[in-house]
Formats: sequence, C-alpha cells, structure tokens
Amino acid sequence: MECGEESAEVRVRRRSTWSCERHLKIRTDPRPNASLFDFINFTTVYNHQPTQLEKTPTRIHSSKLALQDHAMAYFRITLLRSAIGLPEKTSGVLRALGLRKRLTTVYQPVTPSIAGQVFAVKELVDVQEVDRALTDQEMKELRRPDPGFYVESRAKDLRKEL
Repeated sequence: MECGEESAEVRVRRRSTWSCERHLKIRTDPRPNASLFDFINFTTVYNHQPTQLEKTPTRIHSSKLALQDHAMAYFRITLLRSAIGLPEKTSGVLRALGLRKRLTTVYQPVTPSIAGQVFAVKELVDVQEVDRALTDQEMKELRRPDPGFYVESRAKDLRKEL
C-alpha cells in the first residue's frame, strides 16, 4: 500500500461516522412511510393521500389537555442575574422570553416551549406559577412601599365634632 491509498482509507472512515449516517438518515426519510422514490418525486409527495393508519387520531399531550380543562396559568418570570459574559444563546433565550433588564418581570403562558426556555436560563431567573397575568398598573401598585403609618383621625374632623 502506498501512502496516498492509506490516507484515502482514513478519509473514508472519517466520513462514515455516526453523525454523518444520522444526518443522511434524517434527510432521506422525511416521512415514516415514504420511499426514496417518493422523496425524489415531489409530485408524489405533494399528492400523497393518507392511508387509514395515518388517519387515526394521534395522542394529545397531557399538558395541552390540562390547558384546555382549566383556566390559563402563567409563569411569572423575573430576571435576577444579568446575562453579561454568558453565551449568545443564553442572551437570545432571555430576549425571547421578553426579559431585557435585570429585575424586570414578565408573564408568559404555561406551555412546553416556554417551560423549556425557562429551564435553559433557570440559574438567572425566578419563576412562579400564577393564575393570571397582572397588568402594568397592578404591578406598579404592588411595588409601592407601605407608608409606615396610618391615619387614626384628622384634626379637621375633630374640630367639626366640638
């Protein structure tokens, strides 16, 4: 064997890695019942009539059933830590959730996709499940501190009584 043939063998071995095989499998099998001819012949794919097996109803995810039966629940998400210095992917998830500045609070509906986004940034946020989303005015009222005193009686009212 010459040196060039050996390097060609090595290239073949590198090209037949598991990830490449998986990639090829995904690209050549768009539907479980499709043949390679169906994949290449686009008119056959577009004019495909579903079989009886494909017409059977699929199982509904339990989270979708829970959302249909009960009132809509929301995640109350507060950004506690900044994303400075973290990967761009993490910053993108925070932007997708609507969190721009630290200590801001947003309300997102409880869905599997939102739960996955929250799980991706779980170290940076505080999450609570609430029944309804508060309006901006209600959130502002909740932030207003207690004045620290209360009025027992007014001097003007005391003078009227005398």
